[in-house]
Amino acid sequence: MAGLSPVFGIESLKPFFHPRSVAIVGASRERAAIGHRIIESLRGGEFGGSILPVNPRATEIAGLPTFPSLTAIPSPVDLAIIAVPSECVLSVIGDFAASHVPAVILITAGFAEMGGVRLNLTDEQAVRDAFEAIRTRLAQANKLESMEGVLVQPMLSGGVEVMVGMSRDLLFGPLIAFGLGGIHVEIFGDVQFRVAPLTDRDATEMVRTIKGYRLLTGYRGQPAVDLKAIEEVLLRVSRLV
Repeated sequence: MAGLSPVFGIESLKPFFHPRSVAIVGASRERAAIGHRIIESLRGGEFGGSILPVNPRATEIAGLPTFPSLTAIPSPVDLAIIAVPSECVLSVIGDFAASHVPAVILITAGFAEMGGVRLNLTDEQAVRDAFEAIRTRLAQANKLESMEGVLVQPMLSGGVEVMVGMSRDLLFGPLIAFGLGGIHVEIFGDVQFRVAPLTDRDATEMVRTIKGYRLLTGYRGQPAVDLKAIEEVLLRVSRLV
C-alpha cells in the first residue's frame, strides 16, 4: 500500500516509472515462478534498460548474468523488485539499504501477519519496543536467524492511502486491482479490477469508478491528489505481471 500526497508526483516516483536498471531479487529459472515471470514481462514490454537477476544459487538465469546479492551488482540499480517469501525478506533488506537503491517493490505475502511491519511509532522508545517485539515474534516462530536488521522510514502524513495489487484468476489470468487503502478495501470491498495489461483508458476508469473517488479529488479543504501519478503506477504494475 502507498500513501500518495499531493507533493509527491511523477518526478518523485521516477525510479519506479522510468528505471534505467532493474534488479530482481528472487529471480528463478522456473517459468511459473514470479521471479521468472517478472524477467519475461520486462523483456516482452517496452523496458530497454538493464535487467539484473539476483539469486545466490545461480550464475545465469534466462540468459542473463545473475548476481548472488544486490551488493554484488557493480553498476547502480534504480529499482529493486523483491520477489521472495515473507520469511526471507528481512535477510535481503540489509542488501537493499547497503546498495542505496532509490526504489523497491516488494512482492510477497504474510510479512505483516508475522508482525514484521509496525506503524505510527512516534518516538525513540516506540521504535525500540517495536524492534524487540519483532525479534520476539520471529523467535517464537523459530525464524530469528532470518533477521539481519530492520528498515526504519518516516511515516508519510496527509494524502490518501491507496492500494494497487495483482491477483491471478483461473479464467482471465492476471488481474490488476485498485482501491482506497485500509478498511475501504478490506471491509467495504471498494476495489476495481481489470485484466492485465492495462490500457490508458483502463487505468483512468479504475481510478474514477471506485466509490471513494471523491476522496481523491479533494474534500473538506484537502487538496486533490496526483491522479496521473496513480494511473501511471497502475500501468507500470500491469506490465510487470
